[in-house]
Amino acid sequence: MAALFAIGLQVLMLIAGAVLFSDTSRHRVAGWAGVVLLSVGYWGTGSLGGHDADQQAIHDRGVTGVGVVTKTRDDDMAQVRLGDGTTINVSGDGPGVGSTVEVIYDPLHRVDALFGPRPAAPGGRVPKVFLAVMIAGSVVIASSVAGRFGEALDPRRLRRRHALVVDDAPVDKAPPEVEA
Repeated sequence: MAALFAIGLQVLMLIAGAVLFSDTSRHRVAGWAGVVLLSVGYWGTGSLGGHDADQQAIHDRGVTGVGVVTKTRDDDMAQVRLGDGTTINVSGDGPGVGSTVEVIYDPLHRVDALFGPRPAAPGGRVPKVFLAVMIAGSVVIASSVAGRFGEALDPRRLRRRHALVVDDAPVDKAPPEVEA
C-alpha cells in the first residue's frame, strides 16, 4: 500500500512539473531540475530511510537466539527453529538445512529476522543526503515558481498592461453616448 502511495506521489510531482514548467520561459529548466531532485530525494529517503529504520529497530529491541535451520527457500529466506521450539522466518543467505545458526529477531515481529549477531546502529548518513537532495529540489522548484510569478508582477510589465487599459480621456468630460 505504501509503495502505491509513493508511486502516486511521484506521478503527481511529474504532472505538477508538466503543468508548471510547460512554457518556454527561462524557469523551465530549473523547474524540471527541481522536480527531478525532489523525486530522487523522495525515493532515496523513503527506501533507504526505511532500511535504516529497520536496522535501528533490530539493534534496539532485537533478541538473539540459537536455532537450527529446518527449511530454505529460493528467495533468500529460511525457517529456523529456536531452542524454545518457536519457528521464525529469517532473511538472508544462511547455511544449509540442519545447521546450527545464531539469529536476531524482533519480538514484535515488525522487522525481518537476520542471521548473525546484533547489527550496529545505522549511521544514517545516506538518508540524510537524500533528505538534503529533497530539500534542494523543493527550494529550486519554489524559486522557479516564485521567479515566474515575480516576472508576472514586475512593475514595468504591470504599467505596460495598465497603460493599454487606461483611457486617456479627460476626467471632466462625460463619456461619449452609446447609440442603441
